[in-house]
Amino acid sequence: MLNFLFLKKIVYLWAVIFLVSNISSGGCPAQGIVSERHDGIPDVFAFFPFGNDGNYALLVDKTAQQLMVYESHGDAILEKMRFRCSTGEVAGPKERSGDKKTPEGVYFIVNRFTAKDLASVYGTRAFPVDYPNFMDDMAGRSGYSIWMHGTDKPLKDRNSNGCIVLENSSIERVEKYISLNRTPVIIVAHRSFQDLETFKKKKEKISGFLTHWNQGLESGSWLYFKALYKPTALSLVSAWWHEWEKTNRAFKATLSPISVAMNQIAVYRHKDVYIALFEQTLESGGRQMPAGTRKLFFKNIGGRFLIVGDTYQVSGKKDAGDPYNPFITACRKLAEIIPHLPGS
Repeated sequence: MLNFLFLKKIVYLWAVIFLVSNISSGGCPAQGIVSERHDGIPDVFAFFPFGNDGNYALLVDKTAQQLMVYESHGDAILEKMRFRCSTGEVAGPKERSGDKKTPEGVYFIVNRFTAKDLASVYGTRAFPVDYPNFMDDMAGRSGYSIWMHGTDKPLKDRNSNGCIVLENSSIERVEKYISLNRTPVIIVAHRSFQDLETFKKKKEKISGFLTHWNQGLESGSWLYFKALYKPTALSLVSAWWHEWEKTNRAFKATLSPISVAMNQIAVYRHKDVYIALFEQTLESGGRQMPAGTRKLFFKNIGGRFLIVGDTYQVSGKKDAGDPYNPFITACRKLAEIIPHLPGS
């Protein structure tokens, strides 16, 4: 009996060692691992799900030289798998073109190339991200062509010019978890965590803030709405607010005022900056009009959230200073199809 118990303990110990070695080894998938088993939820996640169940987020840990695929599923964030990767050969966040550093922040995949489109050095797949984003532009960071791609050479740690490089077999597996302009690539110096209670409190506060923002937009009250923005960011709003206010009043004069919906909300965090990504929809008289994928950058300033950037996730267009505004475009299109609207 004692020999049997001793043998059982030995088998259990070897099973634990095998599991740990598979989880921590570079390039080996660790499927279905709940992030709470890694001392909590990664603190880059501020509001889940990432849109709907089945959407994914990619997290790059530059210190560990690993890329993790996370899945939002119900009320949990699951680590789907992880892979070894290589980032810029120079340490630190990217500051300028040619510095051979990988940027740090929240970026979104905006395009996809396959082997027929690529030189062999980029492997079998390549996915450009939207660096520099709004916050990079405001900080004066420069550079371009930051991709996540494969390679035709043996993978070495910290061996790229700034891109995120994976083995071809790895990037081909990651590909199925990518949706253009929705899937983030969150790049950090070192992954850190938050406990579930902290996450829930942040989520509740963020949910309230975004609700207030949407209510302020629907109301058409400039005083209400501008109080949610840092003063230096108000020029981003004033460029389109007058037209929205005029259109909103016209709709209210009918029996079909405009309602504004926020769908597939996802919020990520990098250091002190939160990035909310969501689909915006206008509705009036039973008619709906998509109003683009909106992206808000906000911070906790003086104990309350304030928006520091208000942009759109649009392929081939810059966040900052772009005159294209899907929200106003949707307003005009909705006005065209609603009968008896004053001024239509």
